[in-house]
Amino acid sequence: MKRCFPAKKALVDRVMKKLFAARWKPEWDALLVNRKIPFQERLSRFFTEYRGNIDRSNGRLWTRAGLLGLHASGNFSATLAQRILNPIIRELRHEAGLPASNRAVNGKEIELAMVLHGSLAFPHTRANIFGIDVHGSFKEIAAMTVRVWLPGAKAEIRRLAASARNAR
Repeated sequence: MKRCFPAKKALVDRVMKKLFAARWKPEWDALLVNRKIPFQERLSRFFTEYRGNIDRSNGRLWTRAGLLGLHASGNFSATLAQRILNPIIRELRHEAGLPASNRAVNGKEIELAMVLHGSLAFPHTRANIFGIDVHGSFKEIAAMTVRVWLPGAKAEIRRLAASARNAR
């Protein structure tokens, strides 16, 4: 984050927390790991709820904050990994039939989850920043994106696991 006065930083932190961190719903933690629901459905539901209520004002504020380097303040990246990306990778490992593992999620696996996360962030950027049409409801786009991502992600998580085993 750029150097700023303590009062300004405190204001920025409060705004970021109110606009973005405070919108987290505790039930999403449980949804991502609820194996009674098919993984594809969990992902579609989660992203529809998590990203589905972003309006033009929030989307533009979020992008502006990122351009100013403010996402790093308040540990946004760590929270994103802890709350969303790591659970997705652990569930993807399970879905791909990999043995249960307590090993930490690695950087390549984070990037694999970010492919999905970023794909579902971009429709808002297209609509709210670039003014480009988005064809379909966000719910439809989330379901389509998950359907396309999941088969390739399963194959890639298996490849990454095999590569890690071979490196030992």
